[in-house]
Amino acid sequence: MDKLQSDTVTMSDPLTLLLLIILFLLYRLLHLASLAETPKHFYKEKSAFISAILKSCPTLTKEYIPPFLWGKSGHLQTVIYAKLGRVKPKKPEGKRHYIVMPDGATMSFDVFDPHNAGEKGGTEELDAMVTKLMVLFPERKLLLVGFSMGGNIVMKYLGEKQENQKKFLCGMSICQGYDCNTAMPLYLEWYHMRRGYMYAMTANLKSLMRHHRNILFGEEAQRKFGPFDEEKIFAATSLSKIDELYSARRAGYDNLRDYYRDHSCSINMNFVRDIPIFILSAADDPLVPEPLLKYPREYIEINPKCLFVLTKHGGHLGYFEGGFIIPKEVTWLDRAIVEYADAIVKITSESDLSSSDTSERVQSEQSPSYE
Repeated sequence: MDKLQSDTVTMSDPLTLLLLIILFLLYRLLHLASLAETPKHFYKEKSAFISAILKSCPTLTKEYIPPFLWGKSGHLQTVIYAKLGRVKPKKPEGKRHYIVMPDGATMSFDVFDPHNAGEKGGTEELDAMVTKLMVLFPERKLLLVGFSMGGNIVMKYLGEKQENQKKFLCGMSICQGYDCNTAMPLYLEWYHMRRGYMYAMTANLKSLMRHHRNILFGEEAQRKFGPFDEEKIFAATSLSKIDELYSARRAGYDNLRDYYRDHSCSINMNFVRDIPIFILSAADDPLVPEPLLKYPREYIEINPKCLFVLTKHGGHLGYFEGGFIIPKEVTWLDRAIVEYADAIVKITSESDLSSSDTSERVQSEQSPSYE
């Protein structure tokens, strides 16, 4: 009897040990010990404008609490958003508009009732869309928001011409990388699984290129840009290789570095000084590592109306919030953007009214008396 009991304990010990190891690894990988924190705010010292914004944005001044079981993992936030999107998203009804671009591509965008609730860094399509919107709504000011690479396009577009800034009440740049030349070497490292993400993004791009192969590598494309080495392009394991063999050449560049320089916002964003800017990143974003955050940290010294918010959790565009496993339908990111937009509209409206009242008083005081 004693021998049987001893054998049972001996056999169960490895299983218990294995179970404990698995639980420990899950505990570490899911960062269950990581505590929720209030986002960090970076802005030019003593900015009354930013102080007013923060007073109107309670989401930015309270703890961001991600889903308990998996929400503290930047990888899971990123992957779940990329594969599943939002929880029960509500799709508004809008009218689709189409614009044929000079290169023959058709750009489409949706316009939703304002009364109801391509290339890396290329701004041509955004400019065409904004021009069309200004025709459709000539009396309105716009709010510009971009996500990931779209955030790069937003800042680059605003910095290209000062007149571009006059069309908008503010700009919002969410989870972007700022500079391709700085970012690409980081994406080739295995740290934080970045090389894996690069491989997956490259595979997705190659799949898209195969789907449009007749257009991208057809006779007309070869006549304009010369022959492409399709074998090497579809054997590429990184976006930078595809950009070198295809994107840069198609854009008229002889080398990849110049192509990345001209399609990054890191230089242009320093000329965006006339409108408020909201920049958001997560410290656990696997696609926007710490070295890239130097750009918004430097930019806040140039634009006193820039607010850079850095959260502890959120991943790349995830920002799922609340719950044990299933998060809330509305994400923290959704609430933050809407609150910031509302605050900008409110402060701008109050400023316009104040300016109007002051102008009327001055005009009244300067008007001659006919008594």
